Amino acid sequence: MYKQFSLLASFLLCAGMASAAPVACPTGTVQDYTTTVNTAGGCIQDGLLFSQFQYLSSASGAGIALPATGVAVAPLVNAAGTGFGFQIVGGFASGTNSVSTGSLQYQVATTNNLPLLTTLSLSFNGTFTGSGIANVSENYCPGGMVVPPGAGCPSGLSNFFVQTSQALTRLENSVTFAGVNSLTVSKDIQVNGGTSGSATISSVTNQFQQASPVPEPSAFLLMGSGFVGLALLRRRFLRH
Repeated sequence: MYKQFSLLASFLLCAGMASAAPVACPTGTVQDYTTTVNTAGGCIQDGLLFSQFQYLSSASGAGIALPATGVAVAPLVNAAGTGFGFQIVGGFASGTNSVSTGSLQYQVATTNNLPLLTTLSLSFNGTFTGSGIANVSENYCPGGMVVPPGAGCPSGLSNFFVQTSQALTRLENSVTFAGVNSLTVSKDIQVNGGTSGSATISSVTNQFQQASPVPEPSAFLLMGSGFVGLALLRRRFLRH
């Protein structure tokens, strides 16, 4: 009886592991990613595995904290070599003396475990009036394995941002680093109306570029052997 129970438990465990295979990255809401995608072990697109999604929101004044169901996520294909990533769409808005913030965190890793991730890009469509500030600040950890990125970052946590305000307008930004096989990110999306203004953000784009893998020496050897073989075959053909 004990043996039968052990076999049944092992079967159920294996079945559970098999059902947790990563899925294709869907178009949906942040809640779909923090629940369904996380349960599946992440989602895969363009040779990258995205996982460990977390989302938090807050607000002050008359600002509204957008729930995970109120923020849409759409996968972006590797168009024009800009890399695969996400477009995050939500109605972040604030007026005078109001602030609205949303924080999205996740990990991205190469599916072949090669250190090909080299570039991280960020852009948005923030607007402001008066003293308003629209800002997306992104912490990232090259080589990071755990979300949030600050939890044991082996290479040290880094930051870059986009912003539009009276003091600065930077709608897109990017950073490069030595190739890694994993990366954790945490983006804080914030609109602050200040004392006499307003700010909005309705679209944020995050993209990741990979370097082309370098062929192994054995691949060059096989290629060279193939050329030699073709030369010998041509020589033999000309003799006949």
